[in-house]
Amino acid sequence: MVGFPLESRISRASTAIILELIIDSSAFILTIMDETELIKKTLQGDTSAFDILVNEHRQKIYWHALSIVKDEKAAEDITQEVFLHSFQQLHSFRMQSKFSTWLWRIAHNLSLNYLKKHSVIEKEFKEELL
Repeated sequence: MVGFPLESRISRASTAIILELIIDSSAFILTIMDETELIKKTLQGDTSAFDILVNEHRQKIYWHALSIVKDEKAAEDITQEVFLHSFQQLHSFRMQSKFSTWLWRIAHNLSLNYLKKHSVIEKEFKEELL
């Protein structure tokens, strides 16, 4: 920045901040609008649209599953299962709620099923040892 007058540096910084705000706010608006479009495109056979949805929600779903099952590997498996299930059942998503809410519910149910299944297996294993 040496050699540029102070006014020029301030102007460039202000422009960069304004551009960043515009990009951030438009990205937020696009995220809201795009989710419905991405779901529609997925239903029409565009799997790359579903990839975008997965990338958008994967981390949140993983952390939710992990908070329930308390096992990283199991949470990874459940996360994968959530997206497999949601892809296979996307036609049943009624768009009356947010897609993330629907995914969260699937993750919650699969996590509880995991706990039930593994507590039964653990119980059976303990009984075999006796």
